[in-house]
Amino acid sequence: MVKFVKEGRRQMSYSVRSYFTRLSWTLVGALRRKQKKEIKRRKSMDLDDLVGELKSGLLSHVSKSLSPGGWYKGIWARDAMHIVRGLSAIKEYKKAKEIVEEVSNYQLGEKTRKNYKIVRGRGSKNLGYKPREADAEFRSINDGAIPTTIYPNNRIEIYAENPDIDSTALWIIAACECALRTNDLDFSRRNHNKISKALTWLSSRDIDRDFLLEQGENEEQADCLRRRGKVVFSQALWFSAVDKVLKLEEFLNQKGRALELKDLKEKIRGAINEKLWLEAEGYYVDYIDGKPDYKLNQDTSFLITFGIAPNDRAKTMLNKMEEVLWNEYGAVNVLPPYEETGPLKLKPGMYLNSAVWPWICGYEISARFAVRDFEKANELLKRVLPYYPYEWIDLKGRPCGAYPFTTNMGSLLEAISRKSQRFRNDP
Repeated sequence: MVKFVKEGRRQMSYSVRSYFTRLSWTLVGALRRKQKKEIKRRKSMDLDDLVGELKSGLLSHVSKSLSPGGWYKGIWARDAMHIVRGLSAIKEYKKAKEIVEEVSNYQLGEKTRKNYKIVRGRGSKNLGYKPREADAEFRSINDGAIPTTIYPNNRIEIYAENPDIDSTALWIIAACECALRTNDLDFSRRNHNKISKALTWLSSRDIDRDFLLEQGENEEQADCLRRRGKVVFSQALWFSAVDKVLKLEEFLNQKGRALELKDLKEKIRGAINEKLWLEAEGYYVDYIDGKPDYKLNQDTSFLITFGIAPNDRAKTMLNKMEEVLWNEYGAVNVLPPYEETGPLKLKPGMYLNSAVWPWICGYEISARFAVRDFEKANELLKRVLPYYPYEWIDLKGRPCGAYPFTTNMGSLLEAISRKSQRFRNDP
């Protein structure tokens, strides 16, 4: 009798599991069909109408939340700044400035030391991928940095071992662009001290004083790829941050400081072009532990958008990207894929490890517009724009991740605005 009852329970348990498995696959199938229908609709739309949908989606989201969208909670500083740049591109400066100043409230410093719990380490192998509260020394030496994430419960997160280079640099860039594009003296003066502190913190990441920043694992947007050392993406943002602050100092008539930054800017440009370019490969590469990493990263296109790469190198690199990275859904973010990732173990084609990211495609599109490669810029835009609401796209063209993902909207709107700009590296 006991044996009969146990067997009955096993069969019932199997039946329940089987039911929920079938149900989950049914729901996934329905979602995929809906996504395909939406993508097909967007592909059939006129570009102006699709851009209008993009604008409406961005404005609707930021009226309710400063999160990247979907299941993300809290404010992710890097994503917020891509959103700000998109808002600036469509001349929604009031909202853009509000977001810049909201994020600045959480800049590491005396206020955050007193009022917020700061945790770090969730993305750091050195710290065992385990979050822990930041101690007084960490808080002190990172004064001026912008955190990775701001949560609503008075908790601030530094995702890796040290603050992200991109979160801080993008905040500087976005803040200066808001000031300069609107000639807003009050905004400039109100935020000048915070911008200066943020740039001072960035400078501290040039540990060996060669004008290139050094970083630990996962201390920028590729937060599972364990990129470290001298990462090209981070150098591009470092250069642009210095360039934007230089222009802000000129706007504020701080001529002495502007001259200092002009000299620093050219030294950074020289270091990037001398040390990170590989002539034989035809693109810029990261240096990890003093050795070149031969992967082709799409986010190196920032070097072109920000006017760092000479035109001949820019065109060579963009040709290489088209040859290696492009597919029918846009372009993958890196090839070959990383063999070791962490804290997430990512197979090739999954998440950040060689998938299509519309927001990164946006910056390649910006780069192509910057060098007047209108044909290829429009072609890449045509491929990726129908997928704009989805965080990332797998190698079979299936939308994945958070939905709607507002970071994509900001980046793509910024890229589209480049069509009518005449020069690289505009304010």
